[in-house]
Amino acid sequence: MITKSEMMVVADELGIRAALGANFKKVFGKSKAEVIDALLAVEGFDYIGKIPKVLNF
Repeated sequence: MITKSEMMVVADELGIRAALGANFKKVFGKSKAEVIDALLAVEGFDYIGKIPKVLNF
């Protein structure tokens, strides 16, 4: 399991936070399931090749 705080760190690391802009706080005010859905559907964000450091071992 991953916490919302950990999701925020990963979002920062991958650039998703910057892509969300002002909507970032709104997204993280939702339920965990809704946060995950929102992070996986950021319009205009290129997910290709983005791997969190935690998975690069």
